[in-house]
Amino acid sequence: MRKGSTDLAAVSEVLRWRRESSLPDNWLASYDKLLEEKLAVSLSQPEDQCILRSLLFLHPETRTRLLRSHSVASEILKPQHEPRQKGWIANLVLLELAKIGVITKIDEKLWSANGNCYLDVNAPDAWGAAGAVVPNTNFALDCFSPFNFGSDQTGDVGIFGEADAASLAEFISTACSIVRDSSPLAWQFVESVIDAIAVRKVINSPNAFSSGSFGRRARVMLLSFGAVKSADLAQVANALVHEAIHSLLFMFEETNGEFVDRSICRDPLVVRSPWTGRMLRLDAYVHACVVWYGLYWLWQEFQANLLISETRQSEMANFARAGFSQYPVSTGLSEWRKSLSPPIMELLSNIELEMLDA
Repeated sequence: MRKGSTDLAAVSEVLRWRRESSLPDNWLASYDKLLEEKLAVSLSQPEDQCILRSLLFLHPETRTRLLRSHSVASEILKPQHEPRQKGWIANLVLLELAKIGVITKIDEKLWSANGNCYLDVNAPDAWGAAGAVVPNTNFALDCFSPFNFGSDQTGDVGIFGEADAASLAEFISTACSIVRDSSPLAWQFVESVIDAIAVRKVINSPNAFSSGSFGRRARVMLLSFGAVKSADLAQVANALVHEAIHSLLFMFEETNGEFVDRSICRDPLVVRSPWTGRMLRLDAYVHACVVWYGLYWLWQEFQANLLISETRQSEMANFARAGFSQYPVSTGLSEWRKSLSPPIMELLSNIELEMLDA
């Protein structure tokens, strides 16, 4: 682990949602700095200079949003030996230039970096329109883009029709308002970490609901529904915080080094989750211990509201706490200690001790 590892010790305090912390902001600043550095490395050839010059036309906030997007970050954060789709990055920059009127002609339909709007070749008058957002939030909303989240998606997925997508957008907005009202610090955390929410339909599974977040695409979360009513508000509120915690940990690993030494642990699925019963990669299991700690305190400290009953809140808190009764760190990670960095091992051990007393 590089400089910044000691910040991990403060994570448990942040995830108790009791007082404000500058920790997420510090990590995000380091991540943004890394993205700029990786951009320069990714576009270091003479033929790439036109892309870098084009970026100078963008407002600093637009530039930062573009680099943070899953479409750009996933390219520039690739390992050095993996090829980058520079033409893809160029098209995403082109769209931003078209939206502000720097260019007036495009040759093909272009989707925005967060998938919440597209530019039609034949409708330049509409290019400046704002993209879709989750109502009453700043989250870009992707319901219809062709973006594929690949192996991170569960099952066969598609898109909802416009009416169902609109209903889901309102449903997600309601879940956001619940977190905002019932746990203001958790909401502040989610807002600072997440820029975009993608919504997809799980085909032929009307009761399905899952959420996902991604290593090199840290600032987007994926919510997958089998149908408009395949999840309740507690599940969606839980997912918002769940994936935001994952996302923050992904950004920390990008800037400070991975929690797991992959030269020691090469097996893909090695540990069974005491929460879901699924076999997980070691890195996912490490994240899960931190995430379920934050979710326990989310529901334990949740302020009463009319849309999620106290019984349901207790169910969510008890589920998060139950996994820790199986000693997920001292027992679950006993044979993998040498594969983990000392700072993450210390954090996990402290979390388990605290939860065993909760």
